[in-house]
Amino acid sequence: MKIILLFQFIISTALLAQDDKFNYDFNATLTSRFIGRGVDCSKQNFGPHIQPTLNLNYKLDDSNILSLSTWSTWGLINEYSELNISAIYAYSFKFGEISLAITDYYFPYLKMPFLKIQNNNGEGSHTFDAAISYLGPESFPINFTASNNFYNNIEGEKTFYSEIGFPLEINDKISVDTFIGGALGKSSWYEVESNKFEIIHTGFSFNYKIKLMDNFSLPVSLWFIANPHQNKNYTGVSFSFTYN
Repeated sequence: MKIILLFQFIISTALLAQDDKFNYDFNATLTSRFIGRGVDCSKQNFGPHIQPTLNLNYKLDDSNILSLSTWSTWGLINEYSELNISAIYAYSFKFGEISLAITDYYFPYLKMPFLKIQNNNGEGSHTFDAAISYLGPESFPINFTASNNFYNNIEGEKTFYSEIGFPLEINDKISVDTFIGGALGKSSWYEVESNKFEIIHTGFSFNYKIKLMDNFSLPVSLWFIANPHQNKNYTGVSFSFTYN
């Protein structure tokens, strides 16, 4: 954990020369608990998580951007931890933006060797996911994502997930995000117990942005998540420190 956090911190705080082609942003979120796509990843072991994110973006031209992103979550009381590394291609056009992403999921708390990259019925240390996303134009910023694991799956299990969301901006400080997502078929990954498409992640977050300096802000979010398939509800609060 310490090595990965140090890696993210060193890169994010280095004096990287930003220009018209290259830019980066870093943020760290402290959340009261971590619910991932409707799944209580800490298994009722309540406790806050710290979640650093680093995005490195390279602008090919006005319409095409390549990005490398790292996101992780670390339980400060419970042991759950997760590291995601994503390679992303985004294409912007008149009606919004379409992006394609490959994400590597690694779970440090399982204490599996980082280099054990095996496509072995879920027993490898890395699982890879492919996703396609759409973000609407500023006038109608609806967002949609569909993803599916393609490497190191457990045989016979499904991992397709899709989600649609819509942000409502009240003013330059206050916004509300709404979302609904579901998974298709039996899956230990998403804890789905039927062969149908099940809604597992729906809710909203109320967001308030505190401006500290020109490049620094402190968004605060109050959120509610429901998993109708498991008949479970979760509430929490998150604080984010953002630099760009």
